[in-house]
Amino acid sequence: MTKSSPRISVVIPAFNAEEFIVHAIESVVRQSYSNIEIIVVDDGSHDGTRAAVNSLGDPRIRVITQGHHGVVSAANRGFDESRGEYVARVDSDDVMMPGRLAAQLGFLESHRDTAVCGTAYELFGAASGSVRMPLSDRACRQRLLLATCFAQSSVMLRKSVLDKNNLRYRAHTDGFGEDYQLWCEISEHGRMANLPMLGLRYRVHPHQASTIHWNRLVSNYIRISTEHAARAGRRPLSPADLIALTKPMSKTTGDTSATNPSMTGVILAAARAVRRAPGVETTRFTARCAFERFSELRALDE
Repeated sequence: MTKSSPRISVVIPAFNAEEFIVHAIESVVRQSYSNIEIIVVDDGSHDGTRAAVNSLGDPRIRVITQGHHGVVSAANRGFDESRGEYVARVDSDDVMMPGRLAAQLGFLESHRDTAVCGTAYELFGAASGSVRMPLSDRACRQRLLLATCFAQSSVMLRKSVLDKNNLRYRAHTDGFGEDYQLWCEISEHGRMANLPMLGLRYRVHPHQASTIHWNRLVSNYIRISTEHAARAGRRPLSPADLIALTKPMSKTTGDTSATNPSMTGVILAAARAVRRAPGVETTRFTARCAFERFSELRALDE
């Protein structure tokens, strides 16, 4: 590799990430494909994040420091600074699985009409299990009518598609569902796919923004889903149905006035989603949502 011509840029936004970021970067450094640059955007951290990154001493790592403007700004700064033909994402508390970059590069090289490629992933930390993502472009588009079709930390994107179409994370999301918004926009400019491999270990911990601010995330998901369905020529699913399918049933969701939907409501929401956009992926995803809501409801009753 020459310093001036990395093939892949790996973008890692970081804010007060001292606890986990070395693990994340090491998982990138150990990839079998090595013609890469690793761009860490330090978003105004006031802990030991920068020192932890510098301790690794790998010449492929570039640290960009900015004031604290949030994950959207940090990730976009990483996109703007990237020099690779492809841009891969991983968050500072997640882990890239071996062989991921090589597999995604091979796929995107042989599928030139594909703009973004992700993978399946597994949970670790406060939760465990593996999550399969929709594989084909058709399945990704079915999922996108209801929720994100990618695990953000698993994706590799074609940089030319991002730049040509001015595609970046949008500031109005405030960092809640910014990835879902981007996938909806990028779907208008290229095909999408997920590889049937575990390319990511997704760390679950209580300090995640998606856990603390779940209601803000759901609110953005409803708006993004509704707007995307309209652009795709589909009838939007009602906010109540989207909430029934995607919002975890909990005694403490961050909104004490909210009530959990009934299982009948969840099942009816799933049926309406399938009727609106019939397909294998729609059926699979809504069935999984219904099972998760049922499991959560049982746990609350115990």
